[in-house]
Amino acid sequence: MLISQIRGDDDRTEVVVREGTEAYIVNNAGSLYALAMEAADQGAKLVDIISRHGLGAAVDLESAYSENRILAPISHSDTAHLYVTGCGLTHPGAVTISDAGQTGVQPDWFFRGNGTTVVGAGTALELPAFANDGSEQPEIAGIYIIDKTATPRRIGFALANGFSDHVLARQSAVCLAHSKLRQTAVGPEIMIGALPRSITGNARILRNGAPIRERAFLAGEDNMSVAIENLEVDHFKHAQFRQPGDVHIHLFGTVTLSFADGVKTTADDIFEIEAAAFGLSLRNPMRRTDAVPFAVKAI
Repeated sequence: MLISQIRGDDDRTEVVVREGTEAYIVNNAGSLYALAMEAADQGAKLVDIISRHGLGAAVDLESAYSENRILAPISHSDTAHLYVTGCGLTHPGAVTISDAGQTGVQPDWFFRGNGTTVVGAGTALELPAFANDGSEQPEIAGIYIIDKTATPRRIGFALANGFSDHVLARQSAVCLAHSKLRQTAVGPEIMIGALPRSITGNARILRNGAPIRERAFLAGEDNMSVAIENLEVDHFKHAQFRQPGDVHIHLFGTVTLSFADGVKTTADDIFEIEAAAFGLSLRNPMRRTDAVPFAVKAI
């Protein structure tokens, strides 16, 4: 099952599900967050809660995409309670192989932002005026809520673009954390259920409507050097990441970067990431933003 959120009538958030090509609105859902918390509170599976709500009107997701009505697939009404994080050194050659339930070398970990930094498909990724670079990282992200017992509950997996400043990252190891403090594109759809062990996707950059770079990327545990279970444990072992009601989007890393191929992106380039298991492609233009003047003032 694939699940997404769109902007409906009167700017209301509608939850949409599909299995195959036919997509339908979930009745009286409110948001995916609300459905997931309902499932957790009742000790039920998300798919069963969706079944209880029932399905309403059919939705043309392609049309919603073209009309820029696709929202990020998960959100929180208080953006401070949504964490975007990620890990690197997760693919062969980077760390010691560790199977589920075994402890390997701790992977790289970084913070990307809160809910204000999450963008949905079709929305521009903003390149700050102070940035040296803005380029893509095609990744898979785990999507989680924390239930009232402080237990992390995985909703599913989604495509993500770990948009970063790779020029800054290469200046020094101490700059890596700063290079990740950028917006993150997620979606458009979340895949409910087990992640396929091997995923082949495509990442391309479009300029003036034509691709300037296209390359396959591999994901899934068969193509990783760390079990996803271990990445989850490494993140959620910290009590501050198990606060009831919070949302987490955790990126699992990649080995495919256009920057590594010498590609220099420019404003209005479009990043597109796709993998068949995740439904619609994740497509976002890049837009350079003006500097925002500010000053720190004492109270």
